Amino acid sequence: MGTEVERLRQRIKELEFLLAQNEVKSLEKQIKPHFLFNTLNLVARLIYLGKSEESLEVVYALSKLLRYTLEKKELVRLRDEVQYVKNYLFIQQSRYGDALKYQMDISENILSCLIPTLALQPLVDNAIKHGLEPKGGGSILIFGRRDGNQVVLKVIDDGVGFEEEKNPLKQGAGKAASIGSGLQNIKKRLQFYYGDDFKLNIVSRPEKGTEVSIILPFTSDANDEYVPVFWFDK
Repeated sequence: MGTEVERLRQRIKELEFLLAQNEVKSLEKQIKPHFLFNTLNLVARLIYLGKSEESLEVVYALSKLLRYTLEKKELVRLRDEVQYVKNYLFIQQSRYGDALKYQMDISENILSCLIPTLALQPLVDNAIKHGLEPKGGGSILIFGRRDGNQVVLKVIDDGVGFEEEKNPLKQGAGKAASIGSGLQNIKKRLQFYYGDDFKLNIVSRPEKGTEVSIILPFTSDANDEYVPVFWFDK
């Protein structure tokens, strides 16, 4: 009897793991419909204005985003996630023009680090939607450094910011979604992969901006080939 109970408990744990894994996979593969519609409208507008070459570049960037999200990878190299963010920002800059500026300051020695797919881009999306859009524009800094056995990633904007009581990480999921879409999803996925061995923090000041930071264990892809890049100023 005791053996059967233990087997049942083990099976329940396995099912809980599979359910959690299924939730993680569904969360990490999201591209927001409004972004797709806005991008298609952007392409149509560029074609109407006679900017066929620029419209083609936007289509290429969008196809790369879709291909990335359709790949069945749970963990990716940081360099791949950064490239995804670059394609995303190219589309957004085509839409917003000079109202959107960004910098990337990412150390080359962390580009081989493995991170959950789509861990960085939603932070950039939040910075634009909740920080810069209400202000009419601004700038974003995407920062990455190694600190011992950890990797520190930050997305910093100079947008409108918010009061501490509106911190989406300290509110219920419903309220959080209205302020910082994607943060709760990222937190769930980080907990799934790292347990308690991670940090996700957000610091914001009204009219000054917001800084979101992720601290993760450094786990390298042994098969990664070093490709030097990464100080971008757009």
